[in-house]
Amino acid sequence: VLNICQRQDAEGVLMFIDLDQFKSINDSYGHDAGDMLIISVAKVLREHVRNTDIVARLGGDEFGIIMHDIDLGTAKEKVQKVIDALNALQVPYQDVTLHCTMSIGMVCYPSAGADSSSLLMRADLAMYRAKDMGRNRMFIATNNSISEYDFENEQEIDAHKDSMREQLRWVDRLRKAIDDGNFEMHYQPLVPHVVEPQPHFEALIRLRDEHGNLGAPGIFIEAAEHHGLIKELDIKVIERCIEQQLALKKKNGMCPSISMNLSGKSLADPDIVDKLKQLIHKYPDLNPKDFTFEVTETAALHDPKAVKQMQKLQGFIDQLRELGFKFALDDFGTGFSSFNYIKHLKVDCIKVDGSFILPVENSDQDKLFVKAIADLAKGLGISTVAEFVENEKILNIIEDLGIERAQGYHLSKPNPNLEKLCNDFAGKCMNDFKKHKKGA
Repeated sequence: VLNICQRQDAEGVLMFIDLDQFKSINDSYGHDAGDMLIISVAKVLREHVRNTDIVARLGGDEFGIIMHDIDLGTAKEKVQKVIDALNALQVPYQDVTLHCTMSIGMVCYPSAGADSSSLLMRADLAMYRAKDMGRNRMFIATNNSISEYDFENEQEIDAHKDSMREQLRWVDRLRKAIDDGNFEMHYQPLVPHVVEPQPHFEALIRLRDEHGNLGAPGIFIEAAEHHGLIKELDIKVIERCIEQQLALKKKNGMCPSISMNLSGKSLADPDIVDKLKQLIHKYPDLNPKDFTFEVTETAALHDPKAVKQMQKLQGFIDQLRELGFKFALDDFGTGFSSFNYIKHLKVDCIKVDGSFILPVENSDQDKLFVKAIADLAKGLGISTVAEFVENEKILNIIEDLGIERAQGYHLSKPNPNLEKLCNDFAGKCMNDFKKHKKGA
């Protein structure tokens, strides 16, 4: 199509479409309902575009449309009719009626990108921007600039343009890092209330740009999730942590316990379980009990009404624990159903979100909340960690409230030298990081 438009001096648009909240329909009503909705959506798309337009299902709940030889204004009008038709769509299924909306990213060609891969990537990013802005809308990128009906000023447009460009750059770096193993693992200690047999650390992936500067994790992790790289990245990180831990064990007998973050996109994925089984076979000295998988509460359960989602996640956790691994729920307390989650999910640890830890110096309300979490977790046999412990006063408070481990800059920043961290933190507890030690 690009070659044709260049020869004919024509233009067109490419659209990347994702159905909003489609996963909740699958989880709530089953895949038969999801399939029926997908078929109905495809029919709407086909009926509301020209005979010459190309409509394709890209996978899952994603579609693509190519409108050749059309100007942007006409394309916008036609797509708005598609949006209106989909908003009016009602799909009867058993005793319910299924509805859905869609988020659309649109790019013009050939000016928006030199090749098909670049065009599709820009359309994908534009689609995610449409989701960020509230879903059920279209986000348009043209001539390397961005427009959307709700933009207020040129500064906002420029900011979003820069954000898209930056994410595109990190996608390329991610692919190279996955292929070459050119990423770093930094580790941050989780210091216990009382001395434990082995030090515990959270593993944090770090990527550098062309100038050797560390990139913000939020940017490249989001890029990995948006572009289907996150599962492969998760697997690479898991194996790297295992290799580094076993290398220390072989070198000098050090055996740190390590927590690793697992993306919500990897949850309940059978490929992850299969890969872990392969790693256990590949590394005979591996002790799965030394490793904990962390997942954020919001990523694990974005729809508390989806009972099937809860059951599927628990099945995944059970598989990990049967292999010997542990499971932690990160950012605990950010969702309204937090306490309901730990009632139904068998987790080994919860990490209290930093938004409740940082204010405890001056907020009695946050102290009560943290105390309630600590008491409930203790009663359920679940260990607790406090994030963002930034000073000694916070450390004293969370210890008094019953939190069992602390993590934050007051104790240590993330560091790539795991061996040094093991030497520095072996046999240490919270009391060692206080100027006025208890019992001294």
